[in-house]
Amino acid sequence: MNEVIDLARRLIGQPVLVEAANTRNGDVPATHADLRTAQRLLDRQPYVDLDTGMAAQLDWLSSRQHAAV
Repeated sequence: MNEVIDLARRLIGQPVLVEAANTRNGDVPATHADLRTAQRLLDRQPYVDLDTGMAAQLDWLSSRQHAAV
């Protein structure tokens, strides 16, 4: 999560407000995400890295915000 927040800060060029909270029942202390099983079962490979995907999402959101005004 910290990596995503840091990337968001870099992309928008300003601080991102983050509110830390205590863990809740059911929260896991750590995850070890692994796409290999999904890639094998779905025969799909990611083709957009996180930086590129978040930048594209920001561009899309920005264009939608200006269109809505």
